[in-house]
Amino acid sequence: MQAEIIPHRSRPEASIAVLKGFLRTLETFEELPKIIAEAAILMGVRDSGSRIEGPAFASDILRINVLGMTGLHLSVVDLPGLISVPSEEQTEDDLETVHALVDTYVRNTRTIILAVVQANNDIANQGIIQKSRKYDPLGQRTVGIITKPDLINKGTEARIARLARNQDTTRLKLGFFILKNPTPADLLAKITLRQREEGERAVDIANLRHFLQQLLDRHVAKELPNVKKEIKKLVEKVEKQLDDLGEERPTAGHLRTYLSRLAMPFHILASAALHGNYDITDMDFFSRTEGPEDHIRARAFLHMPTHDLRII
Repeated sequence: MQAEIIPHRSRPEASIAVLKGFLRTLETFEELPKIIAEAAILMGVRDSGSRIEGPAFASDILRINVLGMTGLHLSVVDLPGLISVPSEEQTEDDLETVHALVDTYVRNTRTIILAVVQANNDIANQGIIQKSRKYDPLGQRTVGIITKPDLINKGTEARIARLARNQDTTRLKLGFFILKNPTPADLLAKITLRQREEGERAVDIANLRHFLQQLLDRHVAKELPNVKKEIKKLVEKVEKQLDDLGEERPTAGHLRTYLSRLAMPFHILASAALHGNYDITDMDFFSRTEGPEDHIRARAFLHMPTHDLRII
């Protein structure tokens, strides 16, 4: 596995160069927290390491490339949680950064949205549900993920059960799944990946994996023709741009020939204008005469009796 940073285009060139220089090799996923901390320091994110000032979020991307014999070509993007109200730790700028970042991904029709919502909060009012309805009104690419089922408020169990069955007032065409992430105590205890997988199996994460694989297959089959069309249009656009550049001019001789071709039409027009031979070359050019103020026909202009020729 390799980790790298993709800088946001709004950064200065010097900062972009520094961030592009970040490249780390990971042997296991257990090294990921350390890599994230190092990347956060370079991005200038507050509360990373010894940094206590600056934004809480950055628009740069930390990309983890995982290579293996899986046969999959897939990008999984972990986006920050949506902020509703600024606080002492998260400013108005942080709020705008997060919302703009989330919008960039969820508005893309090729993105499968995993709308993660907490079981102990009002699902209908959670921002990701509202955004998914805005950018995916037909519900063809949004899957609901209910987390923290162990923190469900007493008396709301029935509603969460209806929500999980997609029978509540907040419904998604593709339905909901319930998952239980490690608790803060589990994270402090540094549970292993195997222990985490055993805990996930208790909520039957295998069903979610199988469902997402089928959804991905359908989504790829649906979008692939559009990708081909876009690639074809892009190729045509680039080919036209190359044609507009003209023939290749790799040597000084080619450059002189090109400049000569540019200069010759101008020389012919200038000679015709001075000698009054308006019908032996570009007739359309000389037919644009509109009156005595038109200087295209240079010989006729110089011979006009009312012309006041001054030498400055």
